[in-house]
Amino acid sequence: MLDLAAMSALLITKGEALEAHLVDAMQQAAQLVRQEAQDEIGVYQAGWVQLADSTEQQKARMGYSANAPLLATGQLKNSFEYNVSGLKAVIGSNDRTIKYHEFGTSKMPPRPVLLTSVTKKKNEIIELIGQHTANYL
Repeated sequence: MLDLAAMSALLITKGEALEAHLVDAMQQAAQLVRQEAQDEIGVYQAGWVQLADSTEQQKARMGYSANAPLLATGQLKNSFEYNVSGLKAVIGSNDRTIKYHEFGTSKMPPRPVLLTSVTKKKNEIIELIGQHTANYL
């Protein structure tokens, strides 16, 4: 039989080992969200307003694809990155325009990518964390 000190030590050790498994789950979850964000660029998402005719005409003059919102040079699509530290994942973009697309401006409707990517992947993330926890136990 374990005394309280031994039980406490065992639980601490188990908890630390479980955290290591969950860090791996967070890495995978962050990759899922980043990939979803990249996949959303250039494709109309639910609730997005169509690009203005003037915007489509300007894109055509510049040789960019039609009906491909947020996709012109591919810079925004390739700008998504993530960082995992412990059980915390930060997913974002180093492109300065992401905030305008995500939240809109007085002249441009919002076309959120990051928020919708997390929302779309929520169940997969929960499943991933559950699998890592179950595999550990």
